[in-house]
This record gives sequence, structure tokens and C-alpha cells, in this order.
Amino acid sequence: MILRLTIICLALGVLASSCATSDPNAPRQEVQSTWPDGDPHVVFGFRGDTVHERLEYHETGQLLSRGQLLNGQRHGVWNSYYDSGMPWSQVSYDAGTEHGTYRTYH
Repeated sequence: MILRLTIICLALGVLASSCATSDPNAPRQEVQSTWPDGDPHVVFGFRGDTVHERLEYHETGQLLSRGQLLNGQRHGVWNSYYDSGMPWSQVSYDAGTEHGTYRTYH
């Protein structure tokens, strides 16, 4: 009986510890600021401890802008949207500097 209880306790301990571990480099999001009603305003996407993406939302909850970050600076294509969800602009960045085409939509 004691052996059976010991085996069950060990199995439960292994199961609990395997559920508690997670990949520290798994993508995650963190809300940086909210609107007065509590909805997200600015959200950062992380890989490990590094911020790799910034999302900003209109007060209505629609996506306002989205883009990649490299060393804390805009990098790659950034897209902005009207409150209706329709595209507003698309700008390319290279390490924080506008680079390439700049498109706006009407």
C-alpha cells in the first residue's frame, strides 16, 4: 500500500512539474496601456525578453497600427488603419528610419 501511494505521489509530482514549465522564448503579448474602459490601447509582442512587435488600437477596439521592432526601433513594414478597419497607410522602416515606399489610402 505504501509503495502504491509513493508511486502515485511521484507520478503526480512529475505531472505537475511538467505542466508548470513553459518555453521562455514562446511568443507572448503584454498590454502597455489601456483606454479608460480597460480595453487595450498599446500592446507589445515579446519573444523571450525582447519586444519584437507593437500594436496600437483605436478606442473602438479596431487595430490602429501594427509593426515590427528591432532594438526598440521601427523596422520592416508598418501598417495603419482607419477606425473602420480599412487600410490607411503602409510605411517601410530600416532600423527606425523611413526606407522605401510610403503608401496612403483614401
